[in-house]
Amino acid sequence: PTVQQASVNPDSERWLENLAGYYREYDSTLQREQRLLVDFGAEHIGELEKWFGARLNRQIAVPDLTQFGYRAEGGRFVVVAGKPAAQFLYSSENKELIQLVVAMTDLPERGGRLDQRGDVNIVHWRENGYAYAFVGKIEGQRLWRMADITWVKLKPV
Repeated sequence: PTVQQASVNPDSERWLENLAGYYREYDSTLQREQRLLVDFGAEHIGELEKWFGARLNRQIAVPDLTQFGYRAEGGRFVVVAGKPAAQFLYSSENKELIQLVVAMTDLPERGGRLDQRGDVNIVHWRENGYAYAFVGKIEGQRLWRMADITWVKLKPV
């Protein structure tokens, strides 16, 4: 996606606030309890891909972020704006958390943007009926590189 600085957009404010809220809760649990709250653990990635694919009406593959130092920990089913969404969680050896959300949307396509909610950075875009977001406390441009390298793999087949 092309880098753009996000402007205030009322249709995306609630979505971004929810993503940041989810992220903070999972990050807090990881730091405090040394675990992540997931419906499907990393050992069940194949099952997770099939399950989420059926709910999102598409094939979906959990992106590999190991080149950035993050391993897949699993995923959860969430609801965004009344529609099903897949939430994938990744962690680093330093207990840094990355969240990737793929959600169905009726909103028009929009190129990638980097937004911030407090100490949480969010790289997000919409394409072909889906909204995507990479969320983390890491530096925004680093998060952008993750999204930029994996966005092609996230497109519906």
